[in-house]
Amino acid sequence: MKRKLAFVVQRYGLEVNGGAELLSRQLVEHLQQQYDIEVLTTKAIEYTTWKNEYTNDVDVINGVTVRRFGVDKPRDLNRFGKFSGKVIGNPEHTMEQEEQWFEMQGPHVPELIDYIKDHADDYEAFIFKNQHSFGCSAGHDSASDGTRTYAALSGRQSTHRGSCRRCLVAHDLKGKNRHHTCPI
Repeated sequence: MKRKLAFVVQRYGLEVNGGAELLSRQLVEHLQQQYDIEVLTTKAIEYTTWKNEYTNDVDVINGVTVRRFGVDKPRDLNRFGKFSGKVIGNPEHTMEQEEQWFEMQGPHVPELIDYIKDHADDYEAFIFKNQHSFGCSAGHDSASDGTRTYAALSGRQSTHRGSCRRCLVAHDLKGKNRHHTCPI
């Protein structure tokens, strides 16, 4: 019997453009040969607005089960852009500003977080893609209990110093922690 993994990514689908999203889909499709993988994601196709465009709650894409959750707060591009200037690249920003940035960044998907809490025991591991998202930040907190493998995958350096650390802790199968710290 294959071990069951949940891959948490903010957007997933054939219509989704983006290097990280394509890499995530390729990785999931490759891993499904060895694991029973489900993708937990949003109903958004476009990351700039987080508009819900997919209508199905569950899809199957290239043999992979994809569970979709609605985004409950669209992103206000003007407000987010102005506020980002106060946080990104500013080593003096506060933790409150950082938390607000995460909230504004989105996608804000409380049903996804609730699903992770309610179904944590259904999966042997959660793999979170993109530590700069609400889903990873809050999702990691919801799933972490020290009994399963949790990892955050990112091809970019972090621009935040505190909130993302909870997404950058990976537990190996034996429960040993490897901590990756933010450069700021």
